[in-house]
Amino acid sequence: MYPWQSFPASYATDMTLMSIKDSVMKMVVSYGEVASEETVERTRILWEEAYDEPYDLSGSEVDAAAVGTAREAFHWQAAASEEDTNRLYKGLQPRFLMEVCVFLKGEFDSEHISKEFLRLRAQRCYRSLKLDKSVSNLSCKNWQKMWHMYCEFATRGLTIEVRRSMGGCFRNSKILKNISFSWNDMLHEKSLMLTEELDARIMVMASITPPIQAPYLLKCVPDRVTDDGGAMISDVILRMRSYRPQEGRWLTRTVLDYGGKECFVVRM
Repeated sequence: MYPWQSFPASYATDMTLMSIKDSVMKMVVSYGEVASEETVERTRILWEEAYDEPYDLSGSEVDAAAVGTAREAFHWQAAASEEDTNRLYKGLQPRFLMEVCVFLKGEFDSEHISKEFLRLRAQRCYRSLKLDKSVSNLSCKNWQKMWHMYCEFATRGLTIEVRRSMGGCFRNSKILKNISFSWNDMLHEKSLMLTEELDARIMVMASITPPIQAPYLLKCVPDRVTDDGGAMISDVILRMRSYRPQEGRWLTRTVLDYGGKECFVVRM
């Protein structure tokens, strides 16, 4: 059933607003074609007016060039299509990656707006990971995309803080308000997104894609030099063996996963 059969009044209103009532076929975009910026912007405005949510959510390809570059850097397509290659070494811990978008809508009203900023942090990550944005030019009546990221599911979620700079040599700041988004809570939502109130006039929305298995991150670190039997070449071993020469000389490398856990040893 076509939309004009199910909701004829709404369909006619939308067509009138888009000024295409008499030229419907001119607005049809075939597979492989790229919609014009004017068409995308007009659709975005209608979408936000109808559903009060951003049009360009996580997983969309409205800005195909930017999205394609980022996904290529994170091996997104390969990770989404390939099966788990961890067949032999079950000790490797799989990683799960997902696309995350954070949107904001509203107006900041504060006497110290020039000193206030937003800080985004993951709930489980390195403590120096802080993404800051000044709030002095963030007021907007429509949804605007604040951050577009690719996060591991192990980070558990995001925390957004409103902070105020205190000045001084150490550039200290104090937290005024904060909200959190949990990946588990968002996965239980049918739309895979949540909206939280940061202030009486500020709304924040986070959108994610379902987690997919990502490529493994392995690191090779130097280890001891060993003989044919795997014993370290040293004076201590020689004394234990009554100074009988050790046979063979192997360079050893220990392979760690992204969490620092020892996976296996390579001998050369």
